[in-house]
Amino acid sequence: MYSDREIYRLCTTCKAEDRQKAFALALSLTEHGAQACITCKRTEYKVWVSLRTQHLAASVPSPKAIASGVHGIALAV
Repeated sequence: MYSDREIYRLCTTCKAEDRQKAFALALSLTEHGAQACITCKRTEYKVWVSLRTQHLAASVPSPKAIASGVHGIALAV
């Protein structure tokens, strides 16, 4: 995805009812210094991470780990 002179790669897709998981992941990404973006449709939310900062996402827990409250390295870059 391209937005505001930045290229993003898809990090994860969440169902609309799992909106909090998408926002929790995006928040975690930004807390680790990565630039994140969320897009939404009626049925789903997508979390994107900037290609310039994706290396910072390696230390962020996976969406499944965030949902279950378990921490661990998950995002492959």
